[in-house]
Amino acid sequence: MRLHPRVWEMLRSRRTKIILACSPFILALLVALAYPVSTWLGRRSLEQFVESMHDQGYVTNAAAYFSPSGPAEENYFLHPAALAEQEKSGSIVKALRYFEPPLPGISRRLETGEPALARRADLRTWLTPPLADEAGTARHLLAAIEPSSRRLDELREALKRPRAEWPLDDGLDASTEAIEKIVRSQFRLRPVADFAADEAYLYLALGDSERAAADLGAMLECNRLYLSSKPTVVALLLHEALSRGTTRLIWEGIARSSWNEAQLASFEAALARENPQSALIQAFHGEAALLEIWAAKVGSLESHDQGANLLKGWDPDLDRIQQRLRGIWRELRPLGFVLSKHVQSQRALFGEMTLPDGTARQRFEPEDLARFRSTLDSLPQAIVTSESGATHTSRDIDAEAWGMLRSLSTTVLRAEATIALARTGIALERYRLQHGIHPASLQELVPAYLPSVLLDPFTRRPLHYRVQADGSPQVWSIGANLTDEGGLPKRDRDQGDLVWITRPIPGYTEKEFRKP
Repeated sequence: MRLHPRVWEMLRSRRTKIILACSPFILALLVALAYPVSTWLGRRSLEQFVESMHDQGYVTNAAAYFSPSGPAEENYFLHPAALAEQEKSGSIVKALRYFEPPLPGISRRLETGEPALARRADLRTWLTPPLADEAGTARHLLAAIEPSSRRLDELREALKRPRAEWPLDDGLDASTEAIEKIVRSQFRLRPVADFAADEAYLYLALGDSERAAADLGAMLECNRLYLSSKPTVVALLLHEALSRGTTRLIWEGIARSSWNEAQLASFEAALARENPQSALIQAFHGEAALLEIWAAKVGSLESHDQGANLLKGWDPDLDRIQQRLRGIWRELRPLGFVLSKHVQSQRALFGEMTLPDGTARQRFEPEDLARFRSTLDSLPQAIVTSESGATHTSRDIDAEAWGMLRSLSTTVLRAEATIALARTGIALERYRLQHGIHPASLQELVPAYLPSVLLDPFTRRPLHYRVQADGSPQVWSIGANLTDEGGLPKRDRDQGDLVWITRPIPGYTEKEFRKP
């Protein structure tokens, strides 16, 4: 197609050539102006947000929440056994699958049974070829882990110290590095709990309930540290995972008729002291305090090493966060634009944590979970292309707030339900030990075994209970889908009911349990 003569003449004119020659410099000037202006707008948006938090009564002095650790002799992470293990392997205690020296014949991690199907652990499945009996397997494995077991004996007492807090060597005035150190320390508790659980299963197989109870006590102390130390949301997420491991071990001992009355009573008392809801609110306030530190560092964010990340610490998967933020930077969005996006998300978070009368929220309720889920599901999705060229759907970054609210509300309610089911299961076993049968109703457990019938946090009504035809108990919570499935669990914990059973549900198969 030929150009019109007048168009061709205009393109060849001196004026057009000057404009075309200058356009790159004009665009560069616009970008150079846009970045500082946008950055200033984003910084101002953050300052206004922090000011609004102050007006609502939030304390943003991080020292109020992240106080320095106690004396070295009361700090679990400064215990000699902990320091020695950190120097050697980067973790507190090696989990059972990392033997010292390596043990031949290991096929996979210890089989811990399936409480939802009332299926006990079978330690023999962990060795290839398997040994003849479970007790022989347990003795074989205990001999292999003796060095780590000795360290756990040392650490067990350190875990009980009243001020065993996360290390905080640096101040909080100018850096969030101390908080990242806290988060890393929280993750280091996982190998301790994993090792204690594995060892406890071995002692249960040998009939040594005293040693198994000591290991379970260490796990409960890890639970306490997660909920009572430096407040971060990561701690709550880790606590929920550890609660499942703790209650599975309690269940395993009940299924084997291993625990005595005194042990069961001590487990119930420890679980009764746990308050995930309170820990979540405290963690939220602690995370809020970090905003002031973050606001003070905004000026240095032009380097964008980690990205403008107000949500850092809310999600344990930091690699995913950093990859997403690097993608934002590759799109050359001005820093102020990124700031405003994150401030918008944080405004949603704080708005949901503050009640209409301006007071701070004290707990999440089941209706919150339903509302957060429906709001998130209604948000539009965008097509995102990764570095490899693959595409997937992803919600806008504004949806991070609603996704986090849904995740946190699910986590905290599920943690409460897990604890309530375990406490009820313990009370039922104590009743059975004394009377020889299980009670006809949960009310019969009050007040000798429980102060009151425990509530399902997803309904705020008493947990469901029935006695099966074989005389075994079945207790359940309706779970995160807020639908009563009649006490039928699912592998996907966001579906089906959360159950406590000691014998299989009649007619319920593993295929049904794993069905999507």
